[in-house]
Amino acid sequence: MLKNNPRILSYSKENIDQKIKDLMSFGYDRQAVITIIKKSSRILSFSKNTIQEKFEFLIGLGYTSKNIIKMTQKFMDLFYFSLDNIGKKFEDLIKIGYTKEDIIKMTIKVPEIYSYKIDSIINKIEQIMLMGYSKEDVIKMTIELPSLISSSLETIKMKLDFYGEIGFKEVIKNKPKNLIQSLEVSYARYMFYTKNGILIDAPNYRRLFVGQDYFEHTFKIDKKTLQSITCVI
Repeated sequence: MLKNNPRILSYSKENIDQKIKDLMSFGYDRQAVITIIKKSSRILSFSKNTIQEKFEFLIGLGYTSKNIIKMTQKFMDLFYFSLDNIGKKFEDLIKIGYTKEDIIKMTIKVPEIYSYKIDSIINKIEQIMLMGYSKEDVIKMTIELPSLISSSLETIKMKLDFYGEIGFKEVIKNKPKNLIQSLEVSYARYMFYTKNGILIDAPNYRRLFVGQDYFEHTFKIDKKTLQSITCVI
């Protein structure tokens, strides 16, 4: 802890103990607080009132205390953003077309969204729209898979192009979480199915996205072997 946070030496044991108690009073367990401090001792410089204001502001937006604890454990920088910054980002996302409920759902999963520039988010949406999806489609997709906002455009384009080529455009639009699977795995499985005469089309899309353990158990072939015999791109 000291190596990564030498600044912690400027605080007395009593001060640190009190800060730990203060954070625990908001609902964090002791181990979570210690983990937060290990990541950044900067939190020790925050007064209990400052943290209380952050909680009250976020609760005012519609989050629960449990939501806030979960978000800050994932992305502790949220502590360091000003209330104006958070409020402005919330308003900007609404202007794009998300509802209050959408934003809360997305940012609980990916609180880092509060660190993204709004222009970058708008650009990502517009670029995906150029691939044949409506704005409504893209908003729905990012609500279900908020990490799509942080994915590289190159990766997104490669995946959407591939799924479009095999007739899975509607599948991805309605089940965007399937984009989590790597393109290499999807391609390898698709080639394996087609080479073995197994139908793989939109009505049978689940075959492409089954769990790895299930796939290996069913076809007796592991990921490495699969990729080698299908000449993955």
